[in-house]
Amino acid sequence: MVKGSSYEGTFFLNFMIYFHTFLSITTSLIWIILIPVSWKKFGNNPRPGKFSKTHRLWGKIGMWDMALTCITGLILYIFGFML
Repeated sequence: MVKGSSYEGTFFLNFMIYFHTFLSITTSLIWIILIPVSWKKFGNNPRPGKFSKTHRLWGKIGMWDMALTCITGLILYIFGFML
């Protein structure tokens, strides 16, 4: 898809493609697992409890993962399609 880009075939662009793909997969897996587990652990009346620390940790990891996915996606767009 990046044919014609001046960065086509470079280590940088190839690395970014694989890194972005890795981040997007891990982001999806975190949310696919965290949401149902959280619903089960917290129920309809969520209150802080034993699972709160775990939920907070994986929520932060998921948010950082999503942010990095967005950043690498923007980098891929610029270097793969604009330049």
